[in-house]
Amino acid sequence: FICQGYDDKKIRYLQKIYWLVLEWVLYYKQELDYANDEGKCTSVLYMYKDITSDINIYQENRDILYGELTSYGYEVIKPSGAFYLFVKALGNSSNDFSEFAKKYELLLVPSDSFGYKGFVRISYCVSKEQIINSLPQFKKLYDDFKKGVNYE
Repeated sequence: FICQGYDDKKIRYLQKIYWLVLEWVLYYKQELDYANDEGKCTSVLYMYKDITSDINIYQENRDILYGELTSYGYEVIKPSGAFYLFVKALGNSSNDFSEFAKKYELLLVPSDSFGYKGFVRISYCVSKEQIINSLPQFKKLYDDFKKGVNYE
């Protein structure tokens, strides 16, 4: 579920980044002694300052995922700028919950090391179709946990 596949807009964005890096490498190939010259590097980067990705795709994915998960009963922290949600793990351990979710074909990252103890992180930088297809599994996971299915 996490970051599988790329849509056309993301591919075009990555292609622009590739050409930026390639141009930068070719620019410095002739002047390796000056590779640390911040002025030159800044001027190359400045040429591409207006290149951005269409974040509306991610906002839509966030809103779908946030809305559905909260409607199922999950406790979710809604982000304002990140590409992932922090969801309260069901049970006592985010590690155990993450492992249990794999049985539902959901890859969730325990967030203890990110400063959110007891939460898991769910990325939504995937296609809208993947978000929608994952929702029944999130619902089943929540329902099974509430029925007392033990994952330990």
